[in-house]
Amino acid sequence: MEMIALEPPDPARGTVLLLHGLGASGGDLLPLAEELQQQHTRELRFLLPEAPSRAVSLNGGLTMPAWFDIFGLGLESREDNVGIREAARRLHGLLEAEEKRGTPAARIVLAGFSQGGALALYTGLRTASSLAGIAVLSGYLPLAADLPGELTDAGRKSPILMQHGIFDEVVAPILAERSRDLLKQAGCPPLWQSYEMPHAICPEQVDALGTWLRERYTAPDG
Repeated sequence: MEMIALEPPDPARGTVLLLHGLGASGGDLLPLAEELQQQHTRELRFLLPEAPSRAVSLNGGLTMPAWFDIFGLGLESREDNVGIREAARRLHGLLEAEEKRGTPAARIVLAGFSQGGALALYTGLRTASSLAGIAVLSGYLPLAADLPGELTDAGRKSPILMQHGIFDEVVAPILAERSRDLLKQAGCPPLWQSYEMPHAICPEQVDALGTWLRERYTAPDG
């Protein structure tokens, strides 16, 4: 899998795997990673993997970078069960590779925007070892009905941040709010932050994300 690596100016204390959204690329989130590293997290490595290209049903079958297919983004829309699970398997592989090179799961954050945030959340809730955290930017919980039977103890203990725009016209706030409520019911309540923005990333949100990341690596297990 192709990937952009942003190494820190100081010795690395942890890694953030940052996943882009539908139709985007790792390079689209590189400015965010650079700002976080420069302003908030000088000791974190950022890895920005590239999703494979595939036909996306929601967009009329057009081929574009996508972690999995999307049929719709309504509360009852059909989901790409096989594609989501395959994408999570590949992401687990990236986690394992990072652990093998010396970064334990407790020092790894899974993060992503939109579809990337959805995949980060789905995968992070199913890990064998607790992560430093899971950050979901304008995302949601895929295959929500399967969570009770698949949530691991490690996944339940991983801190979760959900940030969402109240004017999001792509991932409706009600979808993200339902995901938040389901996580609460499952015993892993996220830190929820909402912003007056559409499907985007705003400066106030970046500052809050930077603060949250710093906290993950100053905690006793961080």
